Amino acid sequence: MYTEPVSCPLPQMTAAAPADLHHDPSRTSLPVVGAIPPPPATIFLSCDSNFGYDSMELVVVDNDEEENDIIHSSVDVSGPIYGSKDDIDDPCNVIFTCREPIHVVEHNRLDITMLSNKIDSFLLKGDEDGSIEDMKKIPIYIYSELKKTTKKTPSLSKFPLFLKKHTSMGGYNKTMAPVLVMVSLLIICGVSADLVRFEQTTKGDGTLRFLVVGDWGRRGEYNQSQVASQMGRIGEEMDIDFVVSTGDNFYDNGLKDVEDPNFVDSFTNVYTPKSLQKQWFSVLGNHDYRGNAEAQLSPLLRKIDCRWLCLRSFIVNAEVAELLFVDTSPFVEDYFTNPGDHVYDWRGVYPPKTYTSHLLKDLELALKNSKATWKIVVGHHAIRSVSHHGDTQELVDRLLPILEANEVDLYVNGHDHCLQRISDTKSPIQFLTSGAGSKAWRGDVNTTNEQGLEFFYDGQGFMSVELSPSDVAVVFYDVFGAILHRWTMFKSVLHSIV
Repeated sequence: MYTEPVSCPLPQMTAAAPADLHHDPSRTSLPVVGAIPPPPATIFLSCDSNFGYDSMELVVVDNDEEENDIIHSSVDVSGPIYGSKDDIDDPCNVIFTCREPIHVVEHNRLDITMLSNKIDSFLLKGDEDGSIEDMKKIPIYIYSELKKTTKKTPSLSKFPLFLKKHTSMGGYNKTMAPVLVMVSLLIICGVSADLVRFEQTTKGDGTLRFLVVGDWGRRGEYNQSQVASQMGRIGEEMDIDFVVSTGDNFYDNGLKDVEDPNFVDSFTNVYTPKSLQKQWFSVLGNHDYRGNAEAQLSPLLRKIDCRWLCLRSFIVNAEVAELLFVDTSPFVEDYFTNPGDHVYDWRGVYPPKTYTSHLLKDLELALKNSKATWKIVVGHHAIRSVSHHGDTQELVDRLLPILEANEVDLYVNGHDHCLQRISDTKSPIQFLTSGAGSKAWRGDVNTTNEQGLEFFYDGQGFMSVELSPSDVAVVFYDVFGAILHRWTMFKSVLHSIV
């Protein structure tokens, strides 16, 4: 039976911003990639400090004075920024005013896809004084057939970014090559960390309780509905604060767009128990990247179900604990070098080496500065696993050393359709897999990779976590809600074992 979701306002964001991410769908909608002629130019704005959730204006200007060149009929904004076309007199100037928080999904970077091949310039204005000061020379990087050229422009008071016609690109009136503009901006804001942060209120008794489920979105099939029912029962008994999703949220190929019925069929209409009408914090999995990845990141989905919050990477401050959500799919080289028949939506990610390097730097800084009693990192892919996919070597090589060096307590993941707990041999880290939200029972276990293995279950189920300032309790449940494995540990003892 369907239960109407209760009111679930967005957790408070550390940066000053409007109260929610709700968006009027009448303003604009996400374009369907593949239906856009010509190929869009993607412009990245990179800043020196996080301007996070600030209200901004994006002004797109066409300097070509041809009579029929009407930009506002062909320009739109997609991805992290959502704006509306204001009533203006000059049809060659289009102003997009972001009345909601700007949705930064990638370490301080706004990803703007311009759906026009005739853009000459644009500028980004702050909401307070309409300009950004202290601008220096702006480097413009133009990518054409993987060859980069650099052009310097003079200092400008309101930093218009001139995308001049470039001979190596064959002109903008032809098929447009991607344009990457890196702009150094100095914007004063309320936070210094690059990852978007949310303040999750708890019950105030010093404890934190939440459920973890992954690899679930199958319209209730493969026992997804049964797992959801037992999550509801356990969630009520525990009086949970929120739910964590470890990715692969919608099978087989993510969402097509923000209006894809799979969102309601696999999420809203499945996780109906009252105790699950709490905030859901989600990351993207590799299957999510096979669809329109940005659709899952869109605040438009919160108009459909206010529980939903999915970003590429972000932080949740929850009093006794800090949860750091990491976008792990771009680390896996095989998705780029050997995609097979799969088509991945890498908008906002490419080039992956640069993207992941920036992400690791942001994560390392956030962990070093964290004052939380418990540090928990959440990603889709396993660092350690004895199941079907095994260890993710890229994460073992690049992510694990950062976690070990910064006293992370738990690494939580999905990807493998099972439940498992593995103890790190070099640190107190517990590797916890909860990827059994629907289809499971693969029946393959890597017996040569069992070092540190404490528990493994190949069937459907989910996991609960309860934290206090002094101890942690992790419990794994099967599809019937029966306890399969319980692990409890005092914080002081955990960090004295290794």
